[in-house]
Amino acid sequence: MPDETSQSKDMLISLKFEGPRILPQDVVDTLQAIEDSLKEGEIEEIRELCDGLGISPMIRDAVLYRLKEEGVGRFYIEAAKPGSLELLAIIAAATYFVLQKTLGESVKEGYLTSDLHAQVKEWIAKKINEKMRRLARDLPEQWRVRRLTPKVTFDEERCAIVVVVLQQQPEEDLAPTYKQMLLLAPRDDSDRKPLP
Repeated sequence: MPDETSQSKDMLISLKFEGPRILPQDVVDTLQAIEDSLKEGEIEEIRELCDGLGISPMIRDAVLYRLKEEGVGRFYIEAAKPGSLELLAIIAAATYFVLQKTLGESVKEGYLTSDLHAQVKEWIAKKINEKMRRLARDLPEQWRVRRLTPKVTFDEERCAIVVVVLQQQPEEDLAPTYKQMLLLAPRDDSDRKPLP
């Protein structure tokens, strides 16, 4: 039976971007790293689940194909908070969703009330904290590829991964805002002709 913590809470990812300026590409790269890590974990999860429950290799391969090829939402942005940029994401039960679609098609009627459906749900529920620990462990590798170095921690009580992404570039390497440009030390332009 799954523990109460994993059974009663959503799996959360709290993303905090800190620094004077946050580059859009850092946000995109961070979200893509989470998506890629979730996808890799789900592939491993499907293999373990199918082996553990004796699901046929043909169905396992169909589930893996769907998981890799179909546009399955792996997490959803639930909220954005003011201050530095902070996003709260909820991890979707993509493994369950794709398994349900595939097994439901192969078994047809009665799947949702079958023992197999109950076993799949129980297996996935038991693995929630393990999945979150694995994701917290694997995320830094995804970011290394993207030259980001966030701090990643797993809060087991909240079933949440907390990611803090610091500004990657020194301030002097970033283009100034228009306001900053206009406030730069003015030159003596007394003999310069005005622009048309």
